[in-house]
Amino acid sequence: MNNIAYSFQNESVFVHDLTNNNAVTITSDRMNYRPLLDAIKEGNEQSVRELLDESNVLKSVSNGRVTVRGNKVFLDGNELHSAEAKKLVDLVSEGATNINRWFRFIEKLHDNPSYNCRQQAYNFIAHSGMPMTENGNLIGYKGVADDYYSKHGNTSNVIIQGKTNSSGQILNTVGSVIEMERSNVDDNPNNGCSSGLHVGSHDYADSWAGSEGRLMIVEYSPTDIV
Repeated sequence: MNNIAYSFQNESVFVHDLTNNNAVTITSDRMNYRPLLDAIKEGNEQSVRELLDESNVLKSVSNGRVTVRGNKVFLDGNELHSAEAKKLVDLVSEGATNINRWFRFIEKLHDNPSYNCRQQAYNFIAHSGMPMTENGNLIGYKGVADDYYSKHGNTSNVIIQGKTNSSGQILNTVGSVIEMERSNVDDNPNNGCSSGLHVGSHDYADSWAGSEGRLMIVEYSPTDIV
C-alpha cells in the first residue's frame, strides 16, 4: 500500500491516506475498526480508503442494502428503529460479516401491521434473550402442564388452528401449529396474562412449567408479535 501509512496502537489504529492527506485514528469501539484491520492485513489500499468512512462499512457488509443519511440508518430505504440501528452497528463492530439472518428478522418485523408492536418488540426480544433462526424467525419458550395442555384456558372460541379441551386449554404437542386471529389478541402490553398465545424467555417459561410441567420450544415470526 504505497499511499497508505498506518500504525497500530493500544486499542486503536492510526491511518494516513497520503493521496489526500487524510489522517484518522480509529478506536476499537468504532464499527469500522475490525474491517479496517482486515483490509490493512490484506494490503487492500482501496478498501482501507473506503473503510475510513463508517457509512461505507454498513454499505459494504449489507451489499448496499443499508445506507446512512445524517444520523438515521435505512434498510432498503426504510428507516430502522433506534434499537435496530444500534444492534446493526454492534454486529458490525463485533466483526460480523454475514448478517442476512438479522436482515430476514428485520424484514419480518417491519411486516408487522402494528406500529406499537414494531416499536416495542425489538427491546422485548433483546431483554428476553430469545434466539433467532436462519430464516429470521424467533425461538420463544412456553411452560405447559405434564399432558402438554396449557395451564389456563377460555380461548377455545378464538383458536383457528390447534386442539383444545372442554376447558379451553390448548394442546401444545411437538410439531403442533397453533394460530388465532390477531384481532382476538389483547394488544395492551400492560396486560400480561390476557387473551393471546403466550411465549416468554427460557427462565420465565421454565419456572411457569414448574417441576410437574413441561418446557416447550416455540418458533414464531416477528410479523405475528402482538
